[in-house]
Amino acid sequence: MRDSFVFYRSFYEAIEELPDYETKAMIYSAICKYALTGEEDELTGVPKAFFLLIKKCQKY
Repeated sequence: MRDSFVFYRSFYEAIEELPDYETKAMIYSAICKYALTGEEDELTGVPKAFFLLIKKCQKY
């Protein structure tokens, strides 16, 4: 279990392009959960696509 992780500006900029807050929240939550605990949320569609791209940058 970690206490911190790196979150790049490019992650923020890409996520902020999405139009709805619910999707953004799902992505932010999934990133934080994975980076801090190593656990993955069940995602589909756009949130899953974003998560898979960002996951490659996190070395849990």
